[in-house]
Amino acid sequence: MMKATHTLSGAVMAQGYLAWMGLPMDPAYFTNPKALAFAFPAAAACLIGSTFPDIDIKLKIFGHRTVTHWFPPFLIAAFVSWLYFIPSIFLFCGAALLHIFLDAFTKMGVPILSPFGKRYGFCWVVTGGTSEILVVIALLSSGLGIWHFA
Repeated sequence: MMKATHTLSGAVMAQGYLAWMGLPMDPAYFTNPKALAFAFPAAAACLIGSTFPDIDIKLKIFGHRTVTHWFPPFLIAAFVSWLYFIPSIFLFCGAALLHIFLDAFTKMGVPILSPFGKRYGFCWVVTGGTSEILVVIALLSSGLGIWHFA
């Protein structure tokens, strides 16, 4: 998936979380310091987490879709942050897991059993293709639905 698709997934996740917490998307956040203080860290965690697994493209240490696309570390960190109620880390890890989940629908796939093992993918989405545009439309539709009904 392209960076824009992952970023959009993080934005929709942040929007859903804020709506679930009773703070639907509203321009009033920019004039209400308490709401902004709650909304900004949540949105930042989701947006950064949604693109974080692709840091391996910049670092070029292990190769693309190896260590940073292996779900167990993010899953463990999400569970621990949920136990100790650390929302920003939980949202960051959740967004990273969403990134990995979306990448699992591409031909390249993601590692399941070990970070350097065989990658598995559903091969339903071609990166940059029509199928990814359909994913973007679905994300936009869900985001607008959250905004409208929250």
